[in-house]
Amino acid sequence: MKNNIKINEFNALIKITVEMSRYLYPYIRRILQSKEELDKDKVIWNDFNKRFVELIKERFNVDSMRVKKLLNQTENDEIIIRSLLTLSLCISNQGYQKMKAYLIDF
Repeated sequence: MKNNIKINEFNALIKITVEMSRYLYPYIRRILQSKEELDKDKVIWNDFNKRFVELIKERFNVDSMRVKKLLNQTENDEIIIRSLLTLSLCISNQGYQKMKAYLIDF
């Protein structure tokens, strides 16, 4: 599958992702440090999910089909789990560089 994203758009998406990870850091840290299954501690997961959706609505075009899929509560748990793991890669002072290197190698 060919990707037609321009380099400036690619860099901008990485910057947005890194910024989102900073806003979501407390939730990400609590979820990743939790030794219990998320089913047992729904409060952490629900808080993260709520804040994640708020940030998506604030920063993205909610009329886009891809964004609508992110916001669809019935099918977005898997997407949010993947997003959580991706955002966890960005939580550091070198988050931008780490994410860019990861995506370029992908």
